[in-house]
Amino acid sequence: MFNTLSDWTYNFHKYFRVNWEEILGFLVTCVFASFILTFNEWGGDKFDVASGLAALLVMFVFLLVALTLTVLIIKLIGLRLGYEVYYEPHLLGMMFGLVICVASAGYLPLFIPGGFRFKQPMKLYVGHWRGYERTYYVPALCGAVPMIMLLFVTVLSPIYLATGSALVAHFIVALILFSIYSLIPLPNVALEYGGRVLDFFRYFKGMTFGLAIYINSRTWFAGLSFFVIVFGVVAYVLTLLQYRVGLILYIVGLILGVIFIAVYKNFIEQMGPGFKGGERFG
Repeated sequence: MFNTLSDWTYNFHKYFRVNWEEILGFLVTCVFASFILTFNEWGGDKFDVASGLAALLVMFVFLLVALTLTVLIIKLIGLRLGYEVYYEPHLLGMMFGLVICVASAGYLPLFIPGGFRFKQPMKLYVGHWRGYERTYYVPALCGAVPMIMLLFVTVLSPIYLATGSALVAHFIVALILFSIYSLIPLPNVALEYGGRVLDFFRYFKGMTFGLAIYINSRTWFAGLSFFVIVFGVVAYVLTLLQYRVGLILYIVGLILGVIFIAVYKNFIEQMGPGFKGGERFG
């Protein structure tokens, strides 16, 4: 999309931004997710405020760094493809996950991360055919979220194998759950609308990563979900069992994931401008 370094520099300075709504979304997502993931750290029979707060703070900082880096990477990729990407949390999903976590005494740490909102500045795609490219680019950008999270897992896994740190293992579990939960297909509801409770569900404000992928291609959704779940489970089991062969499987899994994305991208691009958005396969 950018033919020269000057084009890239100009578009980076003009369109690469993180607004205050996104920062608030990062904080809300990480506060809810970190509390849900560290729920059992607050003590069993005896309530331990100090341990709970310490575990919550550490997990919050880790998730905030991981989520921020993930979104920033996708923002850069989005600019290359002609989109401004903005993160939006799923507040109702977080509240629902908190209720489920409390009701299950922390044994079901469920949370819904959120999704992306896309903007297409004319400067980013002027002179280029736009058409139905969103049928690939949007799910590809949303699908990058669990893929990047699993990439972070491959970075932490050798650290855990070398140190055996329970904290690092906790981080690995958090990333795996985040990658899996990000694929849950749900609409995002705008809470600022309506006076009655049922009115909340009449106003949709975007969608989760998983729903954006599912709407654009059920094949991509099924393939990516299978890969993320299997890779996440294998990574979790082999890492906690300290099997060093797990590192090889991580690398093989990432290579297969990249090949899968490349084949899918090539298939969509070969369809060309004649491809109609309503004729999705899968």
